[in-house]
Amino acid sequence: METLMVIGGNGFIGKAFIKKALKNNYKVINLSSSKSNLKKNNLTNFIVDISKFDNLKKIKINKKIDHVINLSGMI
Repeated sequence: METLMVIGGNGFIGKAFIKKALKNNYKVINLSSSKSNLKKNNLTNFIVDISKFDNLKKIKINKKIDHVINLSGMI
């Protein structure tokens, strides 16, 4: 089973993408600046401001990430 990291998975497109990915047997790690209301077995949610690199260093992910999908509105 491949693992996807989705940045900005709480938006309209992000939620739809995550639901589709989970149905297609992917594990999903969601990085978003707001709390997610999606609760699924193969979904891990992190609340993080990706504009600050130090915040990203605090996240501990013990899985191999196969693909990164950026759906974030932040630049």
